[in-house]
Amino acid sequence: MAVNEHRKGKKPQRGDDAKSGAKGKGPAHGKRKHPSGNGPARPNKKAYTRPESLEGIPGAGKLKSSIRQTKRLLAKENLAPGTKIEAERRLAALTADLEKLQSSREEKNVSARYHKVKFFERQKLVRKIKQTKKAIEQLEKKASKASDASDSDSDASGSDSDDDGKPSIEDLEVVLTELRCLLHYVLRYPPDLAYVSLFANGAKEPQVPSADETDATRAKAFIVLDKIRKAVAKSELSNQPEIDLESGEAADRKDKIRASDRPSASTPGRQPGKKAAKSEGSDDPDDEEDAAEHGVEGDDFFARDSDDDDE
Repeated sequence: MAVNEHRKGKKPQRGDDAKSGAKGKGPAHGKRKHPSGNGPARPNKKAYTRPESLEGIPGAGKLKSSIRQTKRLLAKENLAPGTKIEAERRLAALTADLEKLQSSREEKNVSARYHKVKFFERQKLVRKIKQTKKAIEQLEKKASKASDASDSDSDASGSDSDDDGKPSIEDLEVVLTELRCLLHYVLRYPPDLAYVSLFANGAKEPQVPSADETDATRAKAFIVLDKIRKAVAKSELSNQPEIDLESGEAADRKDKIRASDRPSASTPGRQPGKKAAKSEGSDDPDDEEDAAEHGVEGDDFFARDSDDDDE
């Protein structure tokens, strides 16, 4: 019967019994079996580990529970003096840890809230710093050309400012110093304070907080900026924060690239590519020159063949 069905064009299906015609005894076609072996199904998936709150300090729930227990212990009558002193010290330490944890959480919330704003303002300030530095370089080149042409100090000093009312080199240097202070302001603003934006409402120029601010938040921002200006003047902060920022970002990118290039634990037997195979060879340029000069004559393999021929 099965032979007749095959002759009529009906091919026997996978898993069918050729004699009885029963179906479904074999594995279903197209379905993949579960990978065999004792290893996990998803080896690259990291196991979840509950992160610690802050420097090994337990969570707020545990701290509050310990504080309640310590307070109940202190509320007992006829408590031993040594036990009472120890419980009071424990209560003070737990309260300090709880305050530290709460302040850290508040700082993280504020930092996450203003992270995007700070990022865009940092980019704008870095761009303005580059434009100002470029303008100063152009004026310096123009002044040097004028001094070479006239050989006069008066012409060189007069070339700093054109008749069009453009700023001089001294004016641009003052602007550059202020822009660098504002960049420090964005990078070092205290995380426990509400951030005051410099480019609020789509402003093209920075709206710097002043000393006569009536708003309490902007008054605090001016205090922060004033401290930064004094620190920059005393060389306590970097005079070129844009360069430090670029070098730090470049270092972070290198660390990320190195981390991504590391082979994972799930692929231990990784074969090196062609570049890796080439790097395993001799790196000495003298060896390469000797090989190029002697050619096949300096190869031991061909030397053996020549010895055999002589025999």
